Amino acid sequence: MIGESPEQVAEGQLHLARIGIDHIAGAAAGPAEALAHEGRISTYRVADFGALAAGWDRPGLVVLDVRRPDEWRAGHLAGAVHLPFWEVETRAAEVPAGEVWIYCASGLRASITASILDRAGRQVVYVDDDWENAAPAGLPLSP
Repeated sequence: MIGESPEQVAEGQLHLARIGIDHIAGAAAGPAEALAHEGRISTYRVADFGALAAGWDRPGLVVLDVRRPDEWRAGHLAGAVHLPFWEVETRAAEVPAGEVWIYCASGLRASITASILDRAGRQVVYVDDDWENAAPAGLPLSP
């Protein structure tokens, strides 16, 4: 985990603990450019459910739901691929080809997944939005 300050790293650890990740392999604080391998920083697009709805019919769009199985069963976006975030690193090859839009209930698990898939060379869009905003944005839901 990397943060700009020790306090930011501690806050990140607290957020991870809330979703069941109690142990991290390492942490560092400081400017990202100084901590990045050879000073290279990767970025990816961040959007909300409204932006996903606007591009819903675009060819090559892959929608990835990384919530728990019980959340998936309670309702999800029609046509989405389900892969719980804790399985993404070992099952990344199962994500279909294309631009991958990743969502969860509030954005935290999606942000972790976006980082993992970006590192693997995939084109990702992190949906930083609350699940409750999906239907009002006009996205099709499946029960």
